[in-house]
Amino acid sequence: MTSWTIRRHCLLAGSLCLLLTESVVRAGGSLDCWMIAAEPTAAQGVTAPAEPPTAGLDGGKLRLADCVVSHPALSFHAPPGTQGPFFLGALTGLLGHETGHYLTNLLVGSTPRAESVHYGALPFFTWEPDHLLTDREHYLTASAGFNAQNLLNEFLLRKHATRARRSAGVAGADDLRLEGMLAFNYWLTVGYGANAFFGGGPPRRDTKGMADTARLPEAVIGALILTPALLDAYRYHHPEARWPRRASRTAKVLLLVLALRAHP
Repeated sequence: MTSWTIRRHCLLAGSLCLLLTESVVRAGGSLDCWMIAAEPTAAQGVTAPAEPPTAGLDGGKLRLADCVVSHPALSFHAPPGTQGPFFLGALTGLLGHETGHYLTNLLVGSTPRAESVHYGALPFFTWEPDHLLTDREHYLTASAGFNAQNLLNEFLLRKHATRARRSAGVAGADDLRLEGMLAFNYWLTVGYGANAFFGGGPPRRDTKGMADTARLPEAVIGALILTPALLDAYRYHHPEARWPRRASRTAKVLLLVLALRAHP
């Protein structure tokens, strides 16, 4: 693959993310992406915060920074004692991601072992198969964490939409756990997407494994995992909207179908 082809793929991938985000803003008036975590309400004895800035079109320009720095966990406000359910939900999201990797390894006949890796100064681990996998098996195991997140998000967003129709405006522990999982899934995908675009992270990162086995630039994989994450964030705030639900699910299926590009 020539350097020009790689640059063209990267440009297309970046444009896809920007155009998708702008279309969300134009369709809804604002992305409302300042928060996923529940705000305390007057019913909980806490004064509601001032109306947050929304991410919209400023003089015809999309303020993408508003969508990134003001999303889920960074704007989490809760009285003392209520943060526990939120972070428990985030931990559940992490377990869901890693369980996806582990179970998919088992499905392709591998008994994986945990090996230490580092994201900069942050120590973590990766699942290492016990034998050499085919390209398709490698793609499936590398993408399994995102697929697990996508399945979990579909369940959580369906549950949230049902609650939103009958909610009295009071956030309970179940809501905080739900929002913790969604916030974790969002931020983890944003982190992986950034690494995919800029080539950061350890050599055995998921997006690089997916890109190598599917024979695509890593930036394209970054765009493909970010697309449903952005759409799911919009769906959280607009559960009645149909088009982002369909678009998100289409992107999630495409991520699975890409396994067919890898050699069996």
